[in-house]
Amino acid sequence: LSSPPRLSSHRAVPLHRSPMPDAYHRRLLANDPLNLMASDGPTNSAKGDKDAATWMVPNKAFRCEYVARQTAVKAKYKLWMTQAERDAIAGILNACK
Repeated sequence: LSSPPRLSSHRAVPLHRSPMPDAYHRRLLANDPLNLMASDGPTNSAKGDKDAATWMVPNKAFRCEYVARQTAVKAKYKLWMTQAERDAIAGILNACK
């Protein structure tokens, strides 16, 4: 028997890319279940603080849900997107229809 893969906590929207007005709002974003996802260690390390324009979840079947969550988190906290990030997300969401 092999050991199950270790999971780590992964944020759909990285804190580094999320300027928040104060520590209270930063903590809300950091601990929001909408923003928290489980991932394996290598995937979490590969993502780091990259956005949708520079990294995408390797599981293509999960990409629609993933970018929808990113968009929901950014809308909830009124966070900006770069044009490149917006274009990448739009391309994925258009393919989900």
